Amino acid sequence: MMGVLMLIAYAICNGYVLMVLWGWFIVPTFHLPVLTITTAIGLAMVVSYVTYYPNTSDNGNTGRTESGMNNLGLLKPLFALMFGAVVHHYM
Repeated sequence: MMGVLMLIAYAICNGYVLMVLWGWFIVPTFHLPVLTITTAIGLAMVVSYVTYYPNTSDNGNTGRTESGMNNLGLLKPLFALMFGAVVHHYM
């Protein structure tokens, strides 16, 4: 049950970060429409699906980690948001 909740939290966090970064960089640069949170979550899931690379480790297991997230978990989108905020600040 906790794994399912973590996957949902991960999807929402990824979608939120994509929505914010899209609004900061893509909208003003390419004059595209702003993403809603639901569209951003769906787009993040599609991109994750089509860019999936198996995680190979020393113990011979392949595939995603047990929770379905990469090694950074929820920190990856938060780091992206933090660095995006710094870049956006200097635009």
